[in-house]
Amino acid sequence: MVAFCARRIPNREAAVDLASETLAQALSGLRRFKPAKGNAAQWLYGIARHLLMRYWRSLPVDDRSRRRLGIDAIIVDDETTALVDRIAAEAALRHVQAILDALPPGQREACGCGLSMS
Repeated sequence: MVAFCARRIPNREAAVDLASETLAQALSGLRRFKPAKGNAAQWLYGIARHLLMRYWRSLPVDDRSRRRLGIDAIIVDDETTALVDRIAAEAALRHVQAILDALPPGQREACGCGLSMS
């Protein structure tokens, strides 16, 4: 997700923030995910696209505010980006695993989720 955002935003810090916010919104809105409308990746990228639009609309105001306050932009390197991606993916897997673990065994088997992600 960070790579997707980084290709669309020149500021790596903002790309990491946007990827994190995408995953946070997906996790908090997991109940709204409808597999019949598309797979999980499509859903995530849709959330990211909406956040990207909001980012580009707010950028001039955010940048002016940061400069007015004398705050330097934070530079995020590739190692930090990879770490954030790994942590976000692990958190998402733990959340999905908890949801699967909460299902009764029959429902877990019926949805094809009988295998543990652990």
